[in-house]
Amino acid sequence: MKLSFVLLLTTALHVSASTSAQNVSVRGKKMPLRDVFSEMKKQTGFNFFLPTKT
Repeated sequence: MKLSFVLLLTTALHVSASTSAQNVSVRGKKMPLRDVFSEMKKQTGFNFFLPTKT
């Protein structure tokens, strides 16, 4: 009974993890990190917060 529960839980977690994956591709040499995150935002729609220099 415990083994079947663990297998069912593992399968359910694997299915949900694989459906939320995204592919992001960024190419460039000596590209500032701010530009990399900006390009990732364009491709995924996720916002990234970076610390500012003080």
